[in-house]
Amino acid sequence: MISAITFNGLAISEYSPNLIKSSVTGHGHTDKEGMQKWISLEFGLEQFQTDDESDALAIGLCHWYHSQHPSLKTNTKSKSRSLKNSLAHKIMENKL
Repeated sequence: MISAITFNGLAISEYSPNLIKSSVTGHGHTDKEGMQKWISLEFGLEQFQTDDESDALAIGLCHWYHSQHPSLKTNTKSKSRSLKNSLAHKIMENKL
């Protein structure tokens, strides 16, 4: 999927769970129920069929916030490599 996305010139964005939580609720250590409450308020939903549904909406909302406000900084101090960077050499060689 990553190979197809980058091959077609689309950008890949990655967000840590704490950044998603912080972007959506203002607190990076919010629990699942707290996240669902905020997402419910934001989208006017009463309940979610699965946790994945609320997670996907939270990720989408986080991405929207950050795309609308590019001045928001992501955690650049992380020592871990992003998935895109970890697989960049394979993507460039079309081996994925």
